[in-house]
Amino acid sequence: MGFNSKGMALNIKGDIGIQLEFKDGGKNGKIRGRVIDGKTGEPLISVNVVITHIVLNNGKAVPLNNSMGAATDANGYYFILDVPPGTYYLKASMIGYSAEIKKNIEVGEDRTIIANFRLEPSSIEVGQVVVTARKEIIKPDVSATQEVIGPQRLEQLPVTRVDEVLGMIKGVQLVSNAEGNGLSIRGGSIRGTDIRLNGMSLRDPRTGNSYLALNATTIKKIQVITGGFEAKYGGIQSGLVNIITKNGQRDRYRFSFRADITPSNQKRFFGTNPWSKDSWIYKVFAGKYAMHGVPVGDTTVPNEFRNFKGWTNPSAWSDATVPSRALDSLQKLNLWKAQHPLYNFANKPDVLYEGNLNGPFPGASIPILGEYAKRTTFLLGFKYENSQLAFPIGPRNNYVDWNAQLKLTSSFPNHLRVSLNGMFANILRRCAG
Repeated sequence: MGFNSKGMALNIKGDIGIQLEFKDGGKNGKIRGRVIDGKTGEPLISVNVVITHIVLNNGKAVPLNNSMGAATDANGYYFILDVPPGTYYLKASMIGYSAEIKKNIEVGEDRTIIANFRLEPSSIEVGQVVVTARKEIIKPDVSATQEVIGPQRLEQLPVTRVDEVLGMIKGVQLVSNAEGNGLSIRGGSIRGTDIRLNGMSLRDPRTGNSYLALNATTIKKIQVITGGFEAKYGGIQSGLVNIITKNGQRDRYRFSFRADITPSNQKRFFGTNPWSKDSWIYKVFAGKYAMHGVPVGDTTVPNEFRNFKGWTNPSAWSDATVPSRALDSLQKLNLWKAQHPLYNFANKPDVLYEGNLNGPFPGASIPILGEYAKRTTFLLGFKYENSQLAFPIGPRNNYVDWNAQLKLTSSFPNHLRVSLNGMFANILRRCAG
């Protein structure tokens, strides 16, 4: 905690996590299915089923540098484990049969996707069969009530903050109460909901509340589970929000940035500003009714102020520490004004800056480190938010929140992947003076 002449800094929170991801574990998914002969219906052995392309956010299919796949067993079944969430092309091929490709296979976090193939016998070279997968209506491997938000939906929603996106989901509500600010899922407690970033919990161990001011430009997918939790999700009662961030690509560096600015002096409330001379409280106690009070029968004044008799009345001051007889009417008025100052607020713009830089980890030419850098990508995100309050809370009139996050992903043989995730967040409340 630090103090200076301009403000006060509170609630500094940092968290860092290291994850080792192995087959069929963590936040990745799985593809399984069966390959049979298109004419006889018999299972085909040793068919190569390979993930060949990944579909980017813009709909473009990009070939994978390191293809993932498996071969069918004696009964024609195959399993591809540890598949990162995303949309892919899946190809099944075998000598003597026409190859078949299934497009737009969408793999989700902790999901098992079923993709079956029927290969037609072919004695000569023929063109491959392309089948476009349809979105499944019933998800047999999902026991929980969940909703998944992809990057395209994030861009289409008319909101800029991640917590506002979550607040638009059915059964999820943004609340502010004695527990703090956070998400209430199905009417449950804020502390009964956990927010996880790449498997790393963002819950404050002191309060039990989760950090919500995340960087939208780094997010690849959001999974909201509102019921039916699996055993591996412990310590929660109401709901779980899993957030998967993007991975850097090996081919190039990419930079994205977003800014949202609201001009200053924007009215953030309905009616009259209670801290201005136009409000009734100032008209009565510091305006034309200040000295002699509200006349009897004046119905223009709100009912709660009609009994004020003015500062000239001997009993007008009710502070026990300062007897009313010790002050004249002008002193009473000045003392009231000192206790009810006119605040200048919302006189600065609201700003929200967020972005990320991702790509191959630099240093491929450095000895020893270069071998690690060649198979590592990074994602560096940043966010800064400065919002003016609708009304000042004492001397404080704005809210500042910034964070930075780093994700390093390294690929190793046998589909082993190591991911290092870290985030530092700082909530700063500045005083007006």
